[in-house]
Amino acid sequence: ISIRNGIANILIEIFSSNVKCQVHIFQLTSMSKLQEHPNMSRLLKLAQKFNCFYLSGFNSGDCKPFIVEGFQVGLIRADVMKELLTYPEVFTITSGFVELNPAFRDYEERSHKINEVLKKLRAENKFSTLKGWRDECYEVKTEFHSRSLLKMDRSATCLFGIKNYSIYINGYIRHPTLGLCIWLQQRSATKQRWPGNVVL
Repeated sequence: ISIRNGIANILIEIFSSNVKCQVHIFQLTSMSKLQEHPNMSRLLKLAQKFNCFYLSGFNSGDCKPFIVEGFQVGLIRADVMKELLTYPEVFTITSGFVELNPAFRDYEERSHKINEVLKKLRAENKFSTLKGWRDECYEVKTEFHSRSLLKMDRSATCLFGIKNYSIYINGYIRHPTLGLCIWLQQRSATKQRWPGNVVL
């Protein structure tokens, strides 16, 4: 496979046996507690490099929990908090967290107030991510199956550290002459973000 040798090799390792795949999934759930071990697979070593936020960024105090209706739905960086300070009627920023005004009565009001702030930040060109505004509303929830607390443009979710969900389907077959072959998706060339990129 010639996509990206390092990643392709890792994908082959994942699919080499069902047992190994289950072990990887189990170990990845507690990656923040995982210490590097000489027998650790390349997949786990790579995952550990990317899954280190709670070992470094969060404990440094650079981010604060984002609270909506009493639930933590994200984490907000210091540079974003600085801009949100100019909207005290919408956000309360304390030493321990950032909270969306609890006086907002419901989903519609919370969504409307957040949208007003985001449109101003976009007009003032405060964050480059808002250049990717696409009028695609994203439902903000505590978990995938829980009720939505509000919605915001998908391009803005990273500003609030909100968990995003997407569905990608990758497949593999054992070809009689080529061996293990992996099918990967490629993003449309017309997508605003990462057009044409291979999805791993």
